[in-house]
Amino acid sequence: MRCSFFATVPKRSGDEHLNEDAAHWNPHRGIYAISDGASESYNSARWSTILVRRFVSEPSFDPKWLKGAVASYAAGFDRESMSWSAQAAYDRGSFATLTGVVISPSGARAFVLGFGDSIAVLADGDRLVYSFPYHRPDQFAQNPLLLSTNPERNASIHSRTPSTFERAWTLSRLRGPVILSMTDALGGWLLSAPRERLGVLLALATRIQFSALVERERHAGRLRRDDTTLLVVR
Repeated sequence: MRCSFFATVPKRSGDEHLNEDAAHWNPHRGIYAISDGASESYNSARWSTILVRRFVSEPSFDPKWLKGAVASYAAGFDRESMSWSAQAAYDRGSFATLTGVVISPSGARAFVLGFGDSIAVLADGDRLVYSFPYHRPDQFAQNPLLLSTNPERNASIHSRTPSTFERAWTLSRLRGPVILSMTDALGGWLLSAPRERLGVLLALATRIQFSALVERERHAGRLRRDDTTLLVVR
C-alpha cells in the first residue's frame, strides 16, 4: 500500500504558512502520520511537525518517546530571550493530535495509533469498516485528549493503558482496503454522512479538487472552518 493522495487546505485561503496541520510518511516502511496543532497553543505548527516526523522515524509510543519529542520541541526555543508573555504561553505548552498508521510488510495488517480528534478510517472499496479513535460525529464536540509539550498535561495519557490509543486492523480479508487519515473538521464531516461522503473523498484525484470540495462544504455550512488535511493510502 502506498500514499495515493495527500492534500491540505488552511483555515483561510492564502494563509498556507499559518497551516498548523502536518503530515509525513515513508512508503518503503509503510508508515504514515498526520497531526493537527491546536491553534490556541504556542507554536503548535512546530509541535505537530515534530510529532509526525518522530513517529515515522520511530513508530511507537511510550513516555520515553514523548519525552524525546518534547525535548526536540524545546531545542528550537530560547526561553530566556522571550518576553514575559511569550514565556507564559510557552510554559502553558503546545498541543496537537497524532494519528499514525503502520502497514505490515505483508500488507495483511495495519496498526493504528490515535491521540485526539484526528482520525484514521478503514474502508473496503467505498464501504466504511472502522474509524479510530472517533467513530461518531458527536464525539468531535468533546474536548480531545491531546499530546502536549508540557509534561504535566500528559499525565492523563500516561495513566491509561496503551490499548486505549491503539488498534490493529486486518486488511487481508478485504477486497479493496483503503486507509484514510484526516484532521477533525474533515473527520466530523465524513462521519456525519459516511455512505454519501466516503466515495467523494476516494474519488479525489488532485489537490485542486480537494480544495474546491473543502471550500464548497465550508460555504454550505457542512464543514467547519479549520485547517483540513487528508492522506489516503491504498
